[in-house]
Amino acid sequence: MSEEGFAFRFGDPALRAKSATEYLGLKSLTSFYNLIKQGLLPQGTIICQRGVIWRRSVLDKFLDDLGAKSAQREVTE
Repeated sequence: MSEEGFAFRFGDPALRAKSATEYLGLKSLTSFYNLIKQGLLPQGTIICQRGVIWRRSVLDKFLDDLGAKSAQREVTE
């Protein structure tokens, strides 16, 4: 099932690793996988043998949390 079909069927857009990397503005897939390894991003959802997706809402929450942490640092400094 394509990403667009998956998003249409379930409502929350789903991205594969490459698309998620671009969505987050990272320079490489390695950076994306390092965030997962560090526990900053959750493991993706396996949809088939070679297919893993991340919900856009999860990626948005990551970006929101990152922005909140950055703002909190600025206030405390």
